Amino acid sequence: MRGRAMAEVLIQKWRDGLDETKRRSFNHPGAGWHVWRRSCGEQKQAGASGQQFAERITDTADRARRGKPVFWPQDALHRAHRAMLDS
Repeated sequence: MRGRAMAEVLIQKWRDGLDETKRRSFNHPGAGWHVWRRSCGEQKQAGASGQQFAERITDTADRARRGKPVFWPQDALHRAHRAMLDS
């Protein structure tokens, strides 16, 4: 709870430094929080998410190249095995 109260004080000080037009545009608490965090430099690291995205794309492409796995029922495999032995 103390952290939230401290954040509210810091956000209020930040808002007091804005001109009237900007202060009115950030009247919703979510908008004020978002813009305050961005102004403090607390935004997500684009490199980490970009790297994860690239890895996910690469993994998907690799799976597509290998093809979709085929699952055969056990009795079909058994019949095929018997047919090969009999031939």
